[in-house]
Amino acid sequence: MMQGKEPIFVISRFRLLYIVILFLAAVLIAIRLGQAQEIWRVFQRANWAWIAVAALLQIALLVNQTDLYKSAYRMVQLPLNFKELFLLVTSAAFVSAVVPGGTISGASLMIYDGLRQGWEVSRILMANFIFYLFDYSAFLALLVAALLYLFWRGSLQQYEIMATAFLLALVGGLFAVLFFTGARPATVLNLIRRLSRLVSRLFPKVDQHLPPWESKAEEFVGQLSKALKAAGYSRPALFQAVFHALLMDGISLLQVQALFLAFGQAPGLGRLIAGYAIGVLFMIVSITPQGVGVVEGAMTTVYISLGVPPEQAVLVTFSYRALSFWLPVLLGFMFLKKVVVRE
Repeated sequence: MMQGKEPIFVISRFRLLYIVILFLAAVLIAIRLGQAQEIWRVFQRANWAWIAVAALLQIALLVNQTDLYKSAYRMVQLPLNFKELFLLVTSAAFVSAVVPGGTISGASLMIYDGLRQGWEVSRILMANFIFYLFDYSAFLALLVAALLYLFWRGSLQQYEIMATAFLLALVGGLFAVLFFTGARPATVLNLIRRLSRLVSRLFPKVDQHLPPWESKAEEFVGQLSKALKAAGYSRPALFQAVFHALLMDGISLLQVQALFLAFGQAPGLGRLIAGYAIGVLFMIVSITPQGVGVVEGAMTTVYISLGVPPEQAVLVTFSYRALSFWLPVLLGFMFLKKVVVRE
């Protein structure tokens, strides 16, 4: 990852092309669903003031996301000012999209930046754990409401239940990691040792070339446990993290509502939440980068199934993705160099 003073991020042009093709394919399918002439007619009558509001709300969302990260960093006692963290968050969005590894690649940028400042890897990892735990937990509350609404309308699908189960398992795993790291670090250490022995048995040739990392496991787990305990004592940062996590989906819902008003009428609270929540769900669990191609199809399908006119559903969904996915990627591309070369 690092060489000299700069990390080596293997920017995959093929991956970027793959993302663009997926998005364009989703556009073509959606246009067919919504009928091109009707979509163009609604687009021509769009209220651009509401689209501008949606764009401003996206900037507000990035600011709030940065504040959530800052709260997580404060909980583990890592000093980083808002400007530096904002550049880091947006750059991570670009790296997650174009570097193989997705979200892990974005987190690796944050780890690199922290190592360059002399921070413990354990604290940086713990800050990222806290961010995703709060973000996903707050979203789960909204998702439950969306699933109940879909069930009431008779539109709940089996694949939506399966995706929700996967997300629940993911959040449960995050809780388990934090619990055992804080309350039973010896259990985590034993698990690491067992995994080490398993790797040694299954891949003896590979194991010969690996550094003796098992000897450092105890120190690393101890650092994680210490970082988690420090987070527990930071009550103001904890409450701020809860507030910003809840605000994440609130801002996004206002953004989607603004886009509905731009291309027609508001859908009502139930339909608004259902389409948005299913879209975000598949952004999290999808194997494509940030759910490109999958989110667009899922959101459009849910809105149409709930009675939203197809042309409005298509325009709202793809406008939302242009702002929520492509705008941060573009900003990240612009800011990445500043993050990589800053001292």
